[in-house]
Amino acid sequence: MLAAELLEALSTRVIGFEILTAPFVIAQLQLYHVLAEVGATPAPGQRPAIFLTNALSGWEGPDQIKVNFPELKEEHEAARRVKRDSKIIVILGNPPYNRFAGAAIEQEADLVDHYKGIRRREKEVKGKATMVQVGESLLYTRWGIRKQLLDDLYIRFFRLAEKRIGEKAEFGVVSFISNSSYLTGRSHPLMRESLLTNFHEIWIDNTHGNRIASERTPWGESCETLFSFDRAARIKVGTSITTLLKRNVAPTPPGATPIHYRDFWGRADLKRRALVESLEMEGWDRGAMEQAAQRPSGPREYDTFLPAEASRWMFAPRDANVGFEAWPALDELFPVAYQGVNPNRGLDDSVVDTDRTALSVRMKEYFAAKTFSAAQAICPELAERRARYVPEDVWRAVKAKGYDAAKLSAYLLFPLDHRWLYYEVARHFLNEPRRELGENLSNNEFLLTVPQPRRPSETRPILCGTLFDLHVHDRGSIGFPRESQPGGLVSRAANINLEAWKVLRGAWRLPGELLTDAPARQFVGELFRYCLAILHSAQYEADHADALAQDWAHLPIPKDRAQFGELVELGRQIAILLDPAIEADSVVKKILGKSAATIGTSRRRLGGQVNQQDLVVSIAYFGAARGKWAERPYLEGEMQHRAWGESTGDLYINEEVCFANVPDAVWRYELGGYPVLKKWLGYRQASRRKGEPLTLAERQHFRSMIQRIAALLALHEAADALYEKAAAAAFTAEDLGVRT
Repeated sequence: MLAAELLEALSTRVIGFEILTAPFVIAQLQLYHVLAEVGATPAPGQRPAIFLTNALSGWEGPDQIKVNFPELKEEHEAARRVKRDSKIIVILGNPPYNRFAGAAIEQEADLVDHYKGIRRREKEVKGKATMVQVGESLLYTRWGIRKQLLDDLYIRFFRLAEKRIGEKAEFGVVSFISNSSYLTGRSHPLMRESLLTNFHEIWIDNTHGNRIASERTPWGESCETLFSFDRAARIKVGTSITTLLKRNVAPTPPGATPIHYRDFWGRADLKRRALVESLEMEGWDRGAMEQAAQRPSGPREYDTFLPAEASRWMFAPRDANVGFEAWPALDELFPVAYQGVNPNRGLDDSVVDTDRTALSVRMKEYFAAKTFSAAQAICPELAERRARYVPEDVWRAVKAKGYDAAKLSAYLLFPLDHRWLYYEVARHFLNEPRRELGENLSNNEFLLTVPQPRRPSETRPILCGTLFDLHVHDRGSIGFPRESQPGGLVSRAANINLEAWKVLRGAWRLPGELLTDAPARQFVGELFRYCLAILHSAQYEADHADALAQDWAHLPIPKDRAQFGELVELGRQIAILLDPAIEADSVVKKILGKSAATIGTSRRRLGGQVNQQDLVVSIAYFGAARGKWAERPYLEGEMQHRAWGESTGDLYINEEVCFANVPDAVWRYELGGYPVLKKWLGYRQASRRKGEPLTLAERQHFRSMIQRIAALLALHEAADALYEKAAAAAFTAEDLGVRT
């Protein structure tokens, strides 16, 4: 190509958009270097058409970005002119692989409405015009999908390309290398149907390599991500190359748009080589093609098929969906769920107490009070007017019923924070008592978790056998009961999807038949413990952070019964460690050995005996207060573990007394969205309990909390290993019959 032609192409016809400054500068420098080498240095005012801009916005509508710096404003306007005025017929790209973590501008956020089947109208909200959804989404009304995973950035890039080429251009080509989840994903039927409608022919080079799901080749070998170099996987999701062609002819129905599909399996370097070799395949003889097709990496010829609505317009001749979206979600496995109790009557001198006896005395006095004024003096929190709560009316109603010691109920308030609650369900004595929870409480247990957690630590469930607060998880805890009695059943039934029970019972030859049979109820308890093992794996949490923020946790139930049993056993240990109502010393010692005794010991700063009156929590830990954890090296004889970090520290409750040897990771550990140790101490500050010190029982419990967390962190390595084994060969939701 002549130098002048290259310069003309790179300044007017080959256009690039980059949102990050460093890659933008590097791209500009490289193009200037190439042009200089061929003697085509741009003239003043001439430049390569690489722009610093958000590729997803600025194509139409009002400008939503305000730029103040003159140089950036000039760049922004130049990119905007190109987007609006240039005739674009080819779009190439490698869209981001992760979900957008911030708040997108309106134009960008609305890109995926089309694939969700959402219509919006303008509505005034708090004096501001806001676009709100109208009715149910088409994704739900047509496909029964209420929860979807369509907020990955790469989905937005597909929609933008479809609008520019598929809908607005006379003809053109789009080619992306991207996350491959959309090929057969449950959330994507409208997306696939739309692409089939707006393009005339589609080519799919599926390079697989979903390392999050430990994807393997059909020959049983490991399948690396295409972006693995020197065996280091930078991108862990499966990938594919999608090429979409639009001709200058009338559109075809989605079922008449041919898809040409082929697989590339195995090692990353061999797949990259096979992709290059595939460019020359037309010149190969039949023998060479057959020989190449026998290799996992290929290349092989395309299989051509017509997609069908019955198969959700899948872009593959078979369902290749593996990983998070293919696995069953918690709410698909466990159909019955209860929200936690929401007393909303205060935590001090009210219906909740750390001491059962103190709560009993207070409630007896409250019920025995002769006048409401006397009751108010006993329980000031119960005398405050609140929504749906008229204090005196409620007092008169419950006083008529009388005090009942049976209503003093064990209560999980926060992670590892056990309290007592006077559980009265009548007349809004409690704001939300959750009657159905109380009715199914006895001899039961509950898996506590949240959908769409706002913080990573909220993905980690807790198992308890008591009443639980709505805010055990900050987001709002949901409890799946092991068994329930819905619909007027005579006896309790196992809380498991009936089809899943049938499949697992048959596959593993489990005893029992009906959901009301004891083996079924016992099996749900095992499933709960399996869930604890999987969802407390740090690797699982990291692999699926983006997806977890959009849905319930999805679970890779291994097809191998022995693997499932290993996870259940690990989950039994985790369940005990996280249940403050159960003694955990034996489990801690089993995990950490006798050296666990060196962790969390109470000491005076200058030495000497620590007495009960010394246990005043005068250092602030509540709310935004930082507390006082003094970092130091491990001392000789103190137990160390690689899961705890390289340093330890002393956790002071006042200027003289501390809990010694609290490792870094233990102090920082969060669960339910809370820093566990800091949260517990914050609610026991002297300023919140009339200057009273910790009791000896509280001191022992807090030390136990430190040791429990240390043991839990020490289990992470085993949890990670078992999770990866389970993910390699797991039941899908369709295998289990919980999803069609």
